[in-house]
Amino acid sequence: RAAAEEEAAPGKLFLQRGERKRLGILTGSGPRAGLDLLDKVLAANERLLGEGFQGDRDAPYVVSLSAPQVGGPHGSWDALPDSDGYKPLWKAVRQAVLTLAPLVDYLCLACNTLHRFQPQIEELLVEEGLTCKFVSIVDTTVQWCSRRGIKEVSVLGSRLTTDVRGGSPYAAMGQAGFDLVVPASEFLDKQQQALEEIKQLGASADGPRGLLQSAVDAIEADTLVLGCTEFPLVAVQTKKTLVDPTALLAEKLALLALGGESEETLAKA
Repeated sequence: RAAAEEEAAPGKLFLQRGERKRLGILTGSGPRAGLDLLDKVLAANERLLGEGFQGDRDAPYVVSLSAPQVGGPHGSWDALPDSDGYKPLWKAVRQAVLTLAPLVDYLCLACNTLHRFQPQIEELLVEEGLTCKFVSIVDTTVQWCSRRGIKEVSVLGSRLTTDVRGGSPYAAMGQAGFDLVVPASEFLDKQQQALEEIKQLGASADGPRGLLQSAVDAIEADTLVLGCTEFPLVAVQTKKTLVDPTALLAEKLALLALGGESEETLAKA
C-alpha cells in the first residue's frame, strides 16, 4: 500500500510541548475508520519526532467526536442537494462541526463521501468566526498524487465517491488533469455492497473482502485510491499501488500539530 511519505525528516525541530496544535477528528461514518485515522496520526507523530518522542506527553492533542447521526452509508439519497436526506444530513454534520471546531486548531472529517459538504463546512467556520482550519482528505490525496507525477488513477468507494465525472468529491482529480479510470458498473456496485457489508459485518468478514478484492482485480489502472475510509481496513492482495487517503491525512495532521506545515501549504493542498 502507498502510505504517506514524510515531508520532514524524523527529529526535525518542531513546536515544543504546550505549543503544539490541537487536532479534531469528526467520525461516525464509520466509527472504526475514525479509530484507524487516530491510530495512524499517533504513528505518524512518533515517526516524525524520531528520538524526540519520549512517551505519552509527546502524543498529539486530539479530540475525536464520533457522531452516529452522521453515519452512513451515504450516497445520492442524502449527500446531493436535491435529495430528501440532504437537509437532515447537513444539519447533523453542521451540529457536529460546531461542537468540535471551538475545541481544536485543525478539523478533519473521517469520511470521503461526506466531503461533499467540504465547501459548506469551510464557509460555516468563517461565518461563525472560528479560527479552526478544515483539513481535507480529498485535497491532501490530490496533492500527494500530483507531487508524485501520477497520471492515471481509479477512485474506489461508495457509488457517489466513484462518480468522478459527476458528484464525487474526487471530481477535482479530473479537473487537476488526472486520467480517471471508471470501472464497469458491476464493480461499482460491488464496492458499494462491500462498504455496506463492512459496516454490518466488519472489515475482516469474507464477504466484503471478496467483493473488494474482485473490484481491485478488475480495475484497469495501476494506481487505486481507496476513497472509502473503511477500505484500508480490508486486507486485499494486489501488485497495484493502493493509495490510502487516511494515511496521507494522518501524516498531514501530525505535521500540522507539530508546526511542520504552514497554513500556506495547507491552502495549496
